[in-house]
Amino acid sequence: WSDESSRERVVGMPGMRSLAEALAAGLDVRQGVQVTAIRPQTGSWQVVAGNAAYPATRVVVSVPAPQVAGLLDVDHPLVAMIGGVRMAPCLTLMPGINAPAPFVTRETPDEPLAWIAQDSNKPGRISADAVAWVAQASPAFSMAHLENNVAAIADRMLPLLCDRLGVSLDRVTYAAAHRWRYAHVTDPLGQPFLRDASGSLYLGGDWCIGPRVEAAWTSGTAIADDLVERLS
Repeated sequence: WSDESSRERVVGMPGMRSLAEALAAGLDVRQGVQVTAIRPQTGSWQVVAGNAAYPATRVVVSVPAPQVAGLLDVDHPLVAMIGGVRMAPCLTLMPGINAPAPFVTRETPDEPLAWIAQDSNKPGRISADAVAWVAQASPAFSMAHLENNVAAIADRMLPLLCDRLGVSLDRVTYAAAHRWRYAHVTDPLGQPFLRDASGSLYLGGDWCIGPRVEAAWTSGTAIADDLVERLS
């Protein structure tokens, strides 16, 4: 399951799904269902999702740290242990622009668009009609416009990107915007994961280690290794 409450999407373009789809082959994956609670039972857990409740012997929770309390309980011992974790938002724009690309990547941390990359070489994004771009807003810009809807976010970010690229707005062929409420880890936990006293509930994610996608992978691998060791 995935919690979509921290992410919204406007006009679509291919997502980076291929890795997850390959890893999920043969698994029972439920999409479009929000997990609302994880409740302890005698010797097991109950995962509440949508209108159903599912039994589970072991549970791995990888939502952003600020969302954990809403799933477990504010008084759960693990919630107190992640109280110092801090995460910052990031607004992201993904347009197609029918104009030559003046650069491949550009990073300007002190400007509203802190990072821009030409993104056409990823599978499914090569088009004769447009160059695919990704632009990420600075923390300050993201915080200032966090509660805008995604259409308004795209409207605010597109002129900034077009100005940076030296093209007019009429060259934009499509646009998508994401609102990542918990995108950047500013104060990590400082260890790869947490495990409850029963050894059957794990918390993990990039927020355990640092602000890189590699941190999420490292955390997940550490949880898997611990599970395998405890089950062997």
